[in-house]
Amino acid sequence: LREQDLLRVVEDVPSACHCKQLCLDHVDEGCRSWTFRDEPDTNFILDPTTHNHTTCYLQQASPCSVPTVAHPLWTSGDVDLVITSVEPAEIVPEQEVDLVLRGTGLPCSGFGPSAQRIKLVPAGQSCAAAPLVDTVAGLSCVGPACHPAPTSYADNHASWRVRLWPAAARQELTVCYCPGDCLMAPRWVPA
Repeated sequence: LREQDLLRVVEDVPSACHCKQLCLDHVDEGCRSWTFRDEPDTNFILDPTTHNHTTCYLQQASPCSVPTVAHPLWTSGDVDLVITSVEPAEIVPEQEVDLVLRGTGLPCSGFGPSAQRIKLVPAGQSCAAAPLVDTVAGLSCVGPACHPAPTSYADNHASWRVRLWPAAARQELTVCYCPGDCLMAPRWVPA
Protein backbone atom coordinates (compact mmCIF):
# COMPACT_ATOMS: atom_id res chain seq x y z
CA LEU A 1 0.00 0.00 0.00
CA ARG A 2 1.23 3.45 -0.87
CA GLU A 3 0.03 6.10 1.57
CA GLN A 4 -0.32 8.72 -1.17
CA ASP A 5 -2.88 6.47 -2.91
CA LEU A 6 -5.13 5.94 0.14
CA LEU A 7 -8.59 7.44 -0.14
CA ARG A 8 -10.04 5.96 3.04
CA VAL A 9 -9.37 3.24 5.64
CA VAL A 10 -12.42 1.42 7.10
CA GLU A 11 -12.09 -0.92 10.09
CA ASP A 12 -14.27 -3.97 10.87
CA VAL A 13 -15.49 -4.57 7.32
CA PRO A 14 -17.05 -8.07 7.25
CA SER A 15 -15.54 -9.38 3.99
CA ALA A 16 -13.57 -8.65 0.83
CA CYS A 17 -16.90 -8.40 -1.04
CA HIS A 18 -18.01 -5.65 1.33
CA CYS A 19 -14.69 -3.87 0.81
CA LYS A 20 -15.16 -3.96 -2.97
CA GLN A 21 -18.68 -2.56 -2.56
CA LEU A 22 -17.30 0.29 -0.46
CA CYS A 23 -14.91 1.12 -3.31
CA LEU A 24 -17.79 1.07 -5.81
CA ASP A 25 -19.77 3.35 -3.47
CA HIS A 26 -16.83 5.80 -3.53
CA VAL A 27 -15.90 5.56 -7.22
CA ASP A 28 -17.09 9.16 -7.75
CA GLU A 29 -14.58 10.25 -5.10
CA GLY A 30 -11.76 8.50 -6.95
CA CYS A 31 -11.73 4.93 -5.60
CA ARG A 32 -10.09 2.71 -8.23
CA SER A 33 -8.90 -0.27 -6.19
CA TRP A 34 -9.28 -1.84 -2.77
CA THR A 35 -7.31 -4.04 -0.40
CA PHE A 36 -8.85 -6.10 2.38
CA ARG A 37 -6.83 -7.40 5.34
CA ASP A 38 -8.23 -10.23 7.44
CA GLU A 39 -5.96 -11.18 10.33
CA PRO A 40 -7.00 -13.91 12.80
CA ASP A 41 -6.11 -13.44 16.45
CA THR A 42 -6.41 -15.39 19.69
CA ASN A 43 -5.39 -14.76 23.28
CA PHE A 44 -4.04 -18.32 23.82
CA ILE A 45 -4.53 -18.05 27.58
CA LEU A 46 -7.60 -20.09 28.48
CA ASP A 47 -9.74 -19.76 25.39
CA PRO A 48 -8.48 -21.17 22.08
CA THR A 49 -11.17 -19.41 20.01
CA THR A 50 -10.06 -16.86 17.48
CA HIS A 51 -11.48 -13.62 16.24
CA ASN A 52 -10.49 -11.52 13.25
CA HIS A 53 -9.27 -7.97 12.77
CA THR A 54 -10.43 -6.72 9.38
CA THR A 55 -9.51 -3.53 7.53
CA CYS A 56 -10.55 -2.23 4.12
CA TYR A 57 -8.19 0.16 2.32
CA LEU A 58 -9.80 2.20 -0.47
CA GLN A 59 -7.23 3.43 -2.96
CA GLN A 60 -7.09 5.98 -5.75
CA ALA A 61 -4.43 4.07 -7.68
CA SER A 62 -5.39 1.77 -10.51
CA PRO A 63 -4.23 -1.84 -10.05
CA CYS A 64 -2.30 -1.33 -13.30
CA SER A 65 -0.08 1.32 -11.72
CA VAL A 66 0.76 -0.50 -8.48
CA PRO A 67 2.53 -3.87 -8.41
CA THR A 68 0.97 -6.44 -6.10
CA VAL A 69 2.37 -9.42 -4.21
CA ALA A 70 0.23 -12.35 -3.05
CA HIS A 71 -0.18 -12.69 0.72
CA PRO A 72 -2.55 -15.00 2.65
CA LEU A 73 -3.94 -12.19 4.85
CA TRP A 74 -4.66 -9.76 2.02
CA THR A 75 -7.19 -9.71 -0.83
CA SER A 76 -7.09 -6.95 -3.46
CA GLY A 77 -9.00 -5.94 -6.55
CA ASP A 78 -10.39 -3.12 -8.61
CA VAL A 79 -13.89 -1.78 -9.24
CA ASP A 80 -14.35 -3.72 -12.47
CA LEU A 81 -15.81 -1.85 -15.44
CA VAL A 82 -17.60 1.43 -14.73
CA ILE A 83 -18.20 3.57 -17.84
CA THR A 84 -18.55 7.23 -16.88
CA SER A 85 -18.86 9.01 -20.24
CA VAL A 86 -18.59 8.89 -24.02
CA GLU A 87 -17.43 12.02 -25.81
CA PRO A 88 -18.50 13.71 -27.96
CA ALA A 89 -22.18 13.23 -27.16
CA GLU A 90 -23.13 14.27 -30.69
CA ILE A 91 -21.27 13.68 -33.96
CA VAL A 92 -21.72 15.92 -37.00
CA PRO A 93 -22.00 13.83 -40.20
CA GLU A 94 -18.88 13.75 -42.40
CA GLN A 95 -16.70 15.08 -39.56
CA GLU A 96 -14.00 12.69 -38.37
CA VAL A 97 -13.80 12.63 -34.55
CA ASP A 98 -12.07 10.75 -31.77
CA LEU A 99 -14.85 8.92 -29.92
CA VAL A 100 -13.53 8.71 -26.34
CA LEU A 101 -14.92 6.29 -23.77
CA ARG A 102 -14.00 7.16 -20.18
CA GLY A 103 -14.34 5.04 -17.07
CA THR A 104 -12.63 2.86 -14.52
CA GLY A 105 -11.63 -0.75 -14.71
CA LEU A 106 -10.74 -0.60 -18.41
CA PRO A 107 -8.12 -3.16 -19.48
CA CYS A 108 -4.61 -1.80 -19.03
CA SER A 109 -2.13 -4.63 -19.40
CA GLY A 110 -1.34 -7.61 -21.57
CA PHE A 111 -3.50 -7.94 -24.68
CA GLY A 112 -6.47 -6.34 -22.86
CA PRO A 113 -6.11 -2.74 -24.03
CA SER A 114 -5.82 -3.65 -27.71
CA ALA A 115 -8.70 -6.16 -27.43
CA GLN A 116 -11.24 -3.43 -26.55
CA ARG A 117 -13.87 -2.72 -29.21
CA ILE A 118 -16.83 -0.43 -29.83
CA LYS A 119 -19.71 -0.41 -32.27
CA LEU A 120 -22.54 2.06 -32.86
CA VAL A 121 -26.03 0.57 -33.07
CA PRO A 122 -29.51 2.08 -33.37
CA ALA A 123 -30.71 3.44 -30.00
CA GLY A 124 -32.86 0.93 -28.15
CA GLN A 125 -31.26 -2.08 -29.84
CA SER A 126 -29.40 -4.78 -27.94
CA CYS A 127 -25.63 -4.30 -27.95
CA ALA A 128 -25.21 -8.08 -27.99
CA ALA A 129 -27.37 -8.64 -31.09
CA ALA A 130 -27.60 -5.42 -33.11
CA PRO A 131 -25.29 -4.93 -36.08
CA LEU A 132 -23.10 -1.86 -36.60
CA VAL A 133 -25.07 0.90 -38.37
CA ASP A 134 -24.07 1.25 -42.02
CA THR A 135 -23.42 5.01 -41.80
CA VAL A 136 -20.29 4.60 -39.64
CA ALA A 137 -16.84 4.81 -41.20
CA GLY A 138 -13.74 3.79 -39.25
CA LEU A 139 -15.37 0.74 -37.64
CA SER A 140 -16.30 -2.59 -39.17
CA CYS A 141 -18.01 -5.68 -37.82
CA VAL A 142 -18.57 -9.20 -39.09
CA GLY A 143 -21.03 -10.72 -36.66
CA PRO A 144 -19.78 -9.97 -33.14
CA ALA A 145 -16.18 -9.43 -34.31
CA CYS A 146 -15.54 -5.69 -34.65
CA HIS A 147 -12.43 -3.73 -35.59
CA PRO A 148 -10.23 -1.78 -35.11
CA ALA A 149 -8.55 -1.67 -31.73
CA PRO A 150 -8.54 1.73 -30.00
CA THR A 151 -6.19 4.36 -31.41
CA SER A 152 -5.20 5.32 -27.86
CA TYR A 153 -5.91 3.93 -24.41
CA ALA A 154 -5.02 4.08 -20.73
CA ASP A 155 -6.58 2.62 -17.59
CA ASN A 156 -9.24 5.37 -17.63
CA HIS A 157 -10.04 5.89 -21.33
CA ALA A 158 -9.95 4.45 -24.83
CA SER A 159 -10.56 6.25 -28.12
CA TRP A 160 -11.45 5.35 -31.69
CA ARG A 161 -11.38 7.53 -34.83
CA VAL A 162 -14.84 7.46 -36.47
CA ARG A 163 -16.89 9.33 -39.04
CA LEU A 164 -20.62 9.24 -39.69
CA TRP A 165 -21.92 9.46 -43.24
CA PRO A 166 -25.11 11.47 -43.77
CA ALA A 167 -28.32 9.52 -43.20
CA ALA A 168 -31.79 10.18 -44.62
CA ALA A 169 -32.95 11.14 -41.13
CA ARG A 170 -31.28 12.10 -37.87
CA GLN A 171 -29.94 8.98 -36.13
CA GLU A 172 -30.04 8.26 -32.40
CA LEU A 173 -27.26 5.78 -31.73
CA THR A 174 -25.95 3.81 -28.79
CA VAL A 175 -22.23 3.29 -28.34
CA CYS A 176 -21.67 -0.35 -27.40
CA TYR A 177 -18.44 -1.35 -25.67
CA CYS A 178 -16.62 -4.63 -25.22
CA PRO A 179 -13.56 -4.82 -22.94
CA GLY A 180 -12.20 -7.91 -24.74
CA ASP A 181 -13.15 -11.44 -25.86
CA CYS A 182 -15.84 -9.79 -27.97
CA LEU A 183 -17.00 -12.93 -29.79
CA MET A 184 -19.09 -13.64 -26.68
CA ALA A 185 -22.28 -11.59 -27.10
CA PRO A 186 -22.77 -10.86 -23.36
CA ARG A 187 -19.45 -8.96 -23.30
CA TRP A 188 -21.06 -6.12 -25.32
CA VAL A 189 -22.61 -3.46 -23.06
CA PRO A 190 -24.11 -0.01 -23.68
CA ALA A 191 -21.63 2.76 -22.86
